[in-house]
This record gives sequence, C-alpha cells and structure tokens, in this order.
Amino acid sequence: MKFLLITSMLMQPMVYADEATCNKAAAAIQKLDTAVCIPAGIDKSEEATRMMQNFLKSFSSTLDGS
Repeated sequence: MKFLLITSMLMQPMVYADEATCNKAAAAIQKLDTAVCIPAGIDKSEEATRMMQNFLKSFSSTLDGS
C-alpha cells in the first residue's frame, strides 16, 4: 500500500511506497511544519493496467488451452 505525505510545505502530496518511509519524511518536516501520512487511494491508471494484464493473461491461457 502506498502512503501520501500531506503538509502545507508541499504543493502536492508526496507518495511513498510504504508507511515507514512516509513517517520518516513526516518526522523530518514536523520540525518546521505540520505533516501527516495517510494511505493513498487507488490510482485509476494502475488499476486499469492491472485489469488489462489480467485480461491478457486469461485470454492467453484460453488460446493455449485450445
């Protein structure tokens, strides 16, 4: 699961691969400003890519079986 670092110091939230890394960044920023880490939502482009990969895998296995 990815995590967002939200702070008024950044124009856009930063995305981190895991909560521990996000919390390290938040701790560093909290010396100057308020910062918090929250779970990131599902990226629609990643979801579409995953669905297409699953479809192609299914289609490929159907072709292999005939």
